[in-house]
Amino acid sequence: MQPPRPIAHPDAITAPTASPVHAGIINRKAWAMRWEDRAESLRLAREVLSLRTQDERPGPSAALAARTIAWQARWRGDLDGAADFGARALEVLAETPRMAGPLADLHAIFADLYLARGRSDLARASVEGGFAALGAEEAPETRIDLLCAQARILERSRHVKEAADTLMNAMSIAAGPEIPRVHHELARLYEADGRLQEALSHAMRALSGARAQANRVILPHALASVAACHRQSEATDRARTYIAEGLEIAEAEGDRRAELNLLYQRALIDAEAGASGEALEAAQKGALIAAELTFPRWARRFGRLLAETHETLGNTAEALRAYKHLYHLVEDDRS
Repeated sequence: MQPPRPIAHPDAITAPTASPVHAGIINRKAWAMRWEDRAESLRLAREVLSLRTQDERPGPSAALAARTIAWQARWRGDLDGAADFGARALEVLAETPRMAGPLADLHAIFADLYLARGRSDLARASVEGGFAALGAEEAPETRIDLLCAQARILERSRHVKEAADTLMNAMSIAAGPEIPRVHHELARLYEADGRLQEALSHAMRALSGARAQANRVILPHALASVAACHRQSEATDRARTYIAEGLEIAEAEGDRRAELNLLYQRALIDAEAGASGEALEAAQKGALIAAELTFPRWARRFGRLLAETHETLGNTAEALRAYKHLYHLVEDDRS
């Protein structure tokens, strides 16, 4: 990773000088509304970055704003943006007293980024760093984020029961918008383990909770989970309805991470229904997004789907190219 660039904004030269109190108020508001209004949360965080500080050096206010931007970028699937802003925030907050919670938030963000890039070892180190930074501080929202990352690491190691227990620990301290988030994690875990009834139960609770809490971050992901369960239960019409709603929300929110899962579910439904042309279109779009965002696991999933769909359509040359590309994706992941 390259050395982090100074936290700044192009308008900072002409912007009014920031007072720590003013910047602190904006930062708290941006962070508090991160689940319900993604665009406004980002706007407020960027406003803090646009404020000119007295000594022009990035301080805690700018670092906290960068944490919010990194958090939003991570959920949207902008892994590079999340890493960039996260690294800049981490550099400042690591040297700032009384920042245990925000510092642990950043470790949780990096754990998720490493998992998305297939580095469970680095993700595990980030989770450990987050818990160490948090210490005895309560910070339930931060602790939940770390527990969810820990559960995903356990799942990758095929420790499903331990992952579920970890998520239930997270649920025991969850409140407000965190509740649908943990239900979504449980739904995703059980769906991957083939326990569809349990997965659907948690997915529906994630969906209803996200609607009730106006949780715009979890909502498209919950819709994708519900759709996945209905698809595997052969309730394809219901699945298509949830996918359509999810794609509309994901596109409106700029959430390409949720869009990947929704496109994958749509491609699978089309492929299973014999609509190979439509499946190919969805798979091609998903593969492009996965490549752009550098999501190895999604790239492999869409790569396999592309190869199989081309083969079904009788596109021999395209199928061969797709299988070769898939082979290289798998080999890159092993290296």
